[in-house]
Amino acid sequence: MLFQPFTFPNGTTAKNRFFKSAMEEQLAHDSKPTDTLVRLYDTWAMGGASVLVTGNVMVSPNGKGSVGDVVVSDDRFLPMLKAGRTLAKPQAR
Repeated sequence: MLFQPFTFPNGTTAKNRFFKSAMEEQLAHDSKPTDTLVRLYDTWAMGGASVLVTGNVMVSPNGKGSVGDVVVSDDRFLPMLKAGRTLAKPQAR
């Protein structure tokens, strides 16, 4: 059953039922996503998880739960997050 596709109510289908749940990775530096964080998500995708849920990404520095949390308070942080999505997405198909 774990290796069977899963279809969400909106019609999106995941190739299997391995999901990486949201976690507090604490791999940001000065609130910015790091290459280490991007590589971690790529590793999870290469491991076969078809859904990767990001964890503890804040939209305001006031919402940080810990020093290593990512804060995306403006558009200058988006390129690094998009890089992670680009790396992980082909692996998860």
